[in-house]
Amino acid sequence: MPLMFALAGRRPRPKISHLSNTITFVGSTPTQIASATSISIPVPTGAAAGDLLIVGTLNRGGSGGITPTGWTLVSASAAASFSGSSTSQYGSIYTRVYQPGDPTSFTFTQSINDRINGVMLAFRSAAGISVGVQANSVSSNDSGNVATIAPVTPAEAGFVVAMATSIIAVIPDTNATAWTASSGWTIEGSSIAEALRLGIAYQPSVVGTPVSGSFTSEFGTPTLGGFTSNTIGLQSP
Repeated sequence: MPLMFALAGRRPRPKISHLSNTITFVGSTPTQIASATSISIPVPTGAAAGDLLIVGTLNRGGSGGITPTGWTLVSASAAASFSGSSTSQYGSIYTRVYQPGDPTSFTFTQSINDRINGVMLAFRSAAGISVGVQANSVSSNDSGNVATIAPVTPAEAGFVVAMATSIIAVIPDTNATAWTASSGWTIEGSSIAEALRLGIAYQPSVVGTPVSGSFTSEFGTPTLGGFTSNTIGLQSP
């Protein structure tokens, strides 16, 4: 059963100042979906050399096992599943600084021919961006409809990026109407059928202030599923 994130009421893109530096959200690509050994994820429109690219993936071929050359795995969850299922899904976040001459898309490959989804975001800062904190969690539950965002406490001002995946099954597609995020989160990605097992969102961060929240699904009943959550903090050096 796919995830769906509510996209209504999105606010203007925020900017956060850190001394003389500013981290700016550049853009994102639609969620890429496949049942294959690999997936190609395009670079967001407007991204330029020096921007930090962030890719969130959902895959069934093992945690962190799909890192392309030149990318860094910064957050990887354990497997999410549910009772009676032989299927497990993993959530991972990768980063790369976009370089002159880089391609306009990147390929992520897993070890099996099965579900793999991905979303790419781009952020910009004249001083560069580093990943300061990261966390991940997994909930292999047999009921419920909430994916808790793994909390982080930023050491510097910037942004926090969170990703949630779901292995929801059994429920007909017609019973899934939307996913909503906690207050303060701006949601990216697509709202099309099979893309909706993976959602990604971001929000500004303040030094020393914990950032957390949840993604809540509006599922019918019964609900079976396992959720993963990955969270990273971005800061300007």
